[in-house]
Amino acid sequence: MEKSTQASGVHYPHASRSARILHALLIFLLLSSLGVIFLAQYESRQAVSETENRRLAPWPELTQENLLDGSFARGIESYVADHFPLREYFTQVASFVRTNRGLTLDGRIVQVKGGDTGFEDINSWAKPKTGTDQDESPKEVGAEAEIALVTPGLDRESNASPEPLERAEGATGVQKSDTLSAQETAPQVNAVPQSTSPEVARSRETAPPSLTAQAAAPSNKPLNVVGGVLLHEGQALFMFGGTDKSAQGYANAVNTWVDQVAKPNNMQSVSVVVTPTSSHFYLPAAARARTTSEARNLEAMKLALNPEVRFADVITEMQDHTSEPMFFKSDHHWTGLGAYYAYRAWAQVMGLTPLELSAFDKRSVAGVAGSFWSLTQAPELRQADKVSDYYVPTTVTVKSTQYVGPEQKTPAPHEFFAEKSRGYIVFLGGDVPLLVGTTSAGTGRTALVVKNSYGNAFAPYLLPHFDKVVVVDYRYVFRNIQDIVKTFGVTDLVFVNATITANSGAHQERMRQVARGTSTAWQTEAEKRRIRQEEAAAAAAKSNSAPSQ
Repeated sequence: MEKSTQASGVHYPHASRSARILHALLIFLLLSSLGVIFLAQYESRQAVSETENRRLAPWPELTQENLLDGSFARGIESYVADHFPLREYFTQVASFVRTNRGLTLDGRIVQVKGGDTGFEDINSWAKPKTGTDQDESPKEVGAEAEIALVTPGLDRESNASPEPLERAEGATGVQKSDTLSAQETAPQVNAVPQSTSPEVARSRETAPPSLTAQAAAPSNKPLNVVGGVLLHEGQALFMFGGTDKSAQGYANAVNTWVDQVAKPNNMQSVSVVVTPTSSHFYLPAAARARTTSEARNLEAMKLALNPEVRFADVITEMQDHTSEPMFFKSDHHWTGLGAYYAYRAWAQVMGLTPLELSAFDKRSVAGVAGSFWSLTQAPELRQADKVSDYYVPTTVTVKSTQYVGPEQKTPAPHEFFAEKSRGYIVFLGGDVPLLVGTTSAGTGRTALVVKNSYGNAFAPYLLPHFDKVVVVDYRYVFRNIQDIVKTFGVTDLVFVNATITANSGAHQERMRQVARGTSTAWQTEAEKRRIRQEEAAAAAAKSNSAPSQ
C-alpha cells in the first residue's frame, strides 16, 4: 500500500505537468483562433450595435498626448471589448440569463439619470476631427439607470425619493452627462399667462378622462418625485418633468432662429412640431402624480413663441389614434405611424392638404430592443417591438445626398430610408448631420428641417410638399447655417422635437449656437478643459519667453 502511494506520488506530478501543457496549448490555439477571426472581421465591423442600441467604440487616434496619459491604451481596450468575435451572441445570452432570474413585477419604475437630455450622451456631440465618420449613425442612448420599485401614486409634494434596489446592467458604454438641467440653463423670458387657449380647451373636452386629469395637473414648479420610467403592461413610459420655464426656453431657442435666420433671409414660414411622449396617452392614472402636464407644457411653449411661428397641434391629431402603434414600446421614439399623424397636424397649421396614408408605400424592417430596454434590461421589453414600419411617398421621386468631410460640403449618396437596417435607424439611416432630398414636387419651395432624432421619422413626409428637404441635426452639424440656407435656397423653417428634448437646456443652448453660426458641434466638458489647458500652457510659454526687464 505504501509502495502504491509512493508510486502514484512519483507519477502524478508528471501527468499534471503534461495536462497543464495541454491546457496551455489549447488556450493558446483558442485565443489565436479568436484573434484571426477578430482581424478577418475588421472591414465588416459595425459602427452601431442594433442589439444594444448604442454606438460602438471606434479605434482610438494615436497621439503623443493620449499615449502618455494612457487614454490610447484604454481606447484599444474599449474597442476590443466592443468588437470581440461573436460578441452579439454572448450579449444576448447574458441578457437572457439576467432577465429570467427572479420575479418580474409589473408597474415598477426605473429611475433614469440623464433623462433631461432625451436619453442621450451629449458628450458625443463634439465635432469630429475628420469627415471619415460622418456616414456612421450614432444611436441615441441614455445615461445611467437605477431600478427602483416605487408606488406610482406617491404624494406629489413629498420629499421622499425612491430607494434604488438594483443597478441596471444593460446601459454599457454610456457616460454620465455633465450638463445642467433644463431649469438651470433655460433663459429668463416673460411669464406665460395661466389662461388656457381655445385649442387646448377643445382638446380637453374631447380627451379621455386620464388626459384631462394630466392636463389639469400644475407644472409651474419642479416636483420632488417627478421622473423615471414606468414599466407597465409590456410598455415603457417616461415620467415627464418639464416646467413652464423650460418650455419657454425652447420657444426662446426657436425665436433666436427667427431673428438670426428666418427674417434676414425673408423666409415664407416658420413652423414647430413638438410631440408629447407616449406617456401623455398611455400613462395609468395612478402614476400621473409623478409627472407634469405635457399638454400644459406645450401650451406654455406655444404662447412664448413669436406670433409668426406656426405651432402644430400634435396632441389633438394623435389622441384619436391611441389604439394604433404610434410609439415604440421599448424605445422613447415614436413610430412611422405616429410621425404621420404629427405630419397631418403640421400640414393643417401650414394651410396644406395632408396626403392620405394610402399615398405612401408601407414597408417594414425588423424591430430592435430600444433605448428603454438598453437602460432597464426589462425582460418584457426585449421582444416588445417586432417590426418598424415606414412609409415611402409614391407621389414624387427623390434623390438624396448627405454632406460630409471636414467642412460638411462633400456630397455622398445617402437615402432617406435605410432599408437594410433595423428598428428606428430605418429613418434617415440614423442621425446624419446634413442630408438633402431633391424631389419632383415642383412647388418652388425648400424646407430646412431643424431636428434631433425625433425628426428622422417626420422629415420624409415633407418630401411631397417641397422641391428640396434639407435636414439638419443641430447636435452634429458644424457647417455655417447661413451658408446652408443660401446654398440650398431655403424658404421655410420646420422644427421637430419631442417634449423630453425640447425642455432640455442643453438642447436649447445647442440650437441657439447653430442659429448664431457656430463652426463647431457641441463641445464636451473634457474638450473645454483641454482647450483651457492649452491656452494656459501657451500663455505660460509666452510669459517665460518674454525678455526680463
